[in-house]
Amino acid sequence: MCNAHVVRELAGVHEAAPGQTWAPKLATVLHLMNAAVDDAKDGGQHTLEPGVLAGWQTRIDVILTLGWAQNPRPRVMSYADVPAVGAGRSGGEVPKVAMVS
Repeated sequence: MCNAHVVRELAGVHEAAPGQTWAPKLATVLHLMNAAVDDAKDGGQHTLEPGVLAGWQTRIDVILTLGWAQNPRPRVMSYADVPAVGAGRSGGEVPKVAMVS
C-alpha cells in the first residue's frame, strides 16, 4: 500500500473516531518522512542516515504506543468466567457467552 493510501486510511480512522488521536499524528509523521526522503534525494543522497532513520522509528514507536493505549485489547472471557449451571440463577438456565480461544 502506498503512503497516500495509508494517510487516507488514517484520516478515515480519525474522522470515524475523533478520540483516535494517534491516527493524525502518524499521518503527520508519514508526510514529514516523505519530505525528508525527497530532500535527501534532492541533495544527491540515496539513503537517509542511520541516526535519522532511528529518529523516525522512535517517533513512530511513540505514536503506536499511544494507539495501543487508546485501543486496549478486549478482555477475553475464559471458562472460569462462566458461572456454573444454576449458580445464582432461577431455573438453572445457562448464560449465553461467546467463547474465544
